[in-house]
Amino acid sequence: MAASRRTLASLASYLPGLLAIAGLVSTRLYSYPLFHTLAELFAIAVQFSLFTIVWHSRRHLKNGALLVIGASAAPIAAIDVLHMLTYKGVDLISTGSVDVPTQLWVAARFLQAATLLAASHSTRRTPAAWQVLAVTSGAAALIVASIAAGVFPRCLTPAGLTPFKIAAEAATVVVLAAAVYGFQRRSDDLLPNAGRLLRWSVGFMIASEGLFTLYQDPYAISNLLGHVLRILGAYAMYRAVVVTALEEPQAVLFREISLRNAQLEETDRALRSAKQRSDAMSAVSTMIARAEPLDAVVQRVLEIGAEALGADGAAMTAKRGSGWVVTHARGFDRTVIGLRREGSSGRHLALAAEKRSPVISNDPLRDPRVDGDFAARFGITALLVAPLVARNEVLGALTFVKRGARTGFQEVDRGFAARLATALGLAISNERLQSAQSRVVEGLRDAILTMPDALPGVRLGHVYRSADRIARIGGDFYDAFTLPDGRHAVLMGDVSGKGIDAALSSFVTRTAFHALALRERSPARVLAAANEVLSRLLPGEAFATAIFGVVDVASGVFTAASAGHPDPIVCSIDGCVEHDTVRNLPLGMFPGTQYEEFRIPLAPEHVLVMFSDGVLDARRGNDPFGERRVRETLDLLGTSDPQSIADALLAAVSAHADGEHVDDIAIVALRLDDDAA
Repeated sequence: MAASRRTLASLASYLPGLLAIAGLVSTRLYSYPLFHTLAELFAIAVQFSLFTIVWHSRRHLKNGALLVIGASAAPIAAIDVLHMLTYKGVDLISTGSVDVPTQLWVAARFLQAATLLAASHSTRRTPAAWQVLAVTSGAAALIVASIAAGVFPRCLTPAGLTPFKIAAEAATVVVLAAAVYGFQRRSDDLLPNAGRLLRWSVGFMIASEGLFTLYQDPYAISNLLGHVLRILGAYAMYRAVVVTALEEPQAVLFREISLRNAQLEETDRALRSAKQRSDAMSAVSTMIARAEPLDAVVQRVLEIGAEALGADGAAMTAKRGSGWVVTHARGFDRTVIGLRREGSSGRHLALAAEKRSPVISNDPLRDPRVDGDFAARFGITALLVAPLVARNEVLGALTFVKRGARTGFQEVDRGFAARLATALGLAISNERLQSAQSRVVEGLRDAILTMPDALPGVRLGHVYRSADRIARIGGDFYDAFTLPDGRHAVLMGDVSGKGIDAALSSFVTRTAFHALALRERSPARVLAAANEVLSRLLPGEAFATAIFGVVDVASGVFTAASAGHPDPIVCSIDGCVEHDTVRNLPLGMFPGTQYEEFRIPLAPEHVLVMFSDGVLDARRGNDPFGERRVRETLDLLGTSDPQSIADALLAAVSAHADGEHVDDIAIVALRLDDDAA
């Protein structure tokens, strides 16, 4: 019922215009020139109305199509005025020729068609009104001047229409048809009623131009019908622009607001998506930087990658020889883990690997690049595959899938998937390198830090902590072994540098000491010989500090020599005392250096503690742990078990530095067995 009332109201709104048109046509019964004059005046009035309204609202009008139509209307109307005043039977401006009004008509219609075509391409941009007016005014002036000068091609002769006139009308029809197509393509940028009326208006103009190619006389019936259609076209234009602008301003405003809101929503969605993807990459990078377990990193990549891409499932497939094996999956049945693909079943994976860039298929069932059986089995309607490449080696692929989604993967998804795959590929490659490095490190740790818990008559304690959290090894080293004469050698040292390079130098230094201790009896001579060897073997400017000593269990004497190493501390029931030694020069710096020895008598209740400078240098801010705190800590520990003392001292150092160490730490403690005494 309500719809019927709206329809009747809409028809009623057209009634005054239709009655006016009927009245105009009826004047033909009295005089054709009168009909022509009134018809032209109607069209001219519409054109000037368009110009007036648009020109005075140009600062607020955001619809480019309406602006172009309105701003160009006045120059076109001016040509129509001249056409009306020079028309046969009116002759208010006498030209002595029926050709001049026809020339003015042809020029005005083609100029109007050109502006309508321009308007159909201006719905999404708003040109300056004065520029449109200037261009059309200039064109109108040139047309009138060429007609007045007699250089404009003839259009009507006593024999009828000229070929130029017919061709010009045909060209006008083609341009108008292009304008209709343009308005249809961009109908979303106009109010539905305005867009429909504009297309009707141009359609009437096309039909009118067709009739104007048929008459032989200005008063012919085809000329009459052409003007009727022109009136209908002008009235439709009036309804489209003037009534829309005056009677429906809120609709125009709300439509512009709606379009702006839609654009803002699209921009907001794009920004949210970009932020989500940025956050996803940040989360993955953080996990990789923290060296979190690779399985956890892969599962997180699949989870946040699928969420950011709007995917229903994700999987990581590892390259295994000539095939591919699924190692991790999300949104798939668990049976896919371990699934192997070779040959045609892995075409999409092989293609991504070959291109070294992501591959998108939004119709995998028909895409020859994808195994159709694979897509059908898992109900896949869209597929994105990104190769995992690191150090120029294809390690596998990330696959994201959609099932039954309306939209597939977009080009913007390709870049995100590529970045995600690059990060994961580097993580996998780094994990492999670290695994290989770990095997080397474990071998070095065994070689550098293996030390017995006891030797005949001597109990030992030792701890080590590397400043390198990744390599977990550095330049500090220690050793204890029994010499052929029954004495026990004890070694504590520190090679400059950190990480693997320092560890390799430590291994060389420790090995050299072990060999030289079997040849030289005196600790001082062992240091001197080690200095000569290390001066040649240590790389660059590397050097080493060390304490090397021998324990004679029978006499209870520890005889040693120091090469620039921190002084040892001896603890008894009376407290702990730093033994002031002659430190001498470090090893590997100056060949020919001689070293002095020192002796420390040991009783069964004594504990000898040696440590690297990492203990002293451990800092909280600018406050180092230092020698005083070492003595205070050892005083509290007394003469307990050597291993307990080593562990407790390391714990105190770590607590002071909040677990952050800038240097390696090594601690060795020893005491004579009571039985040995």
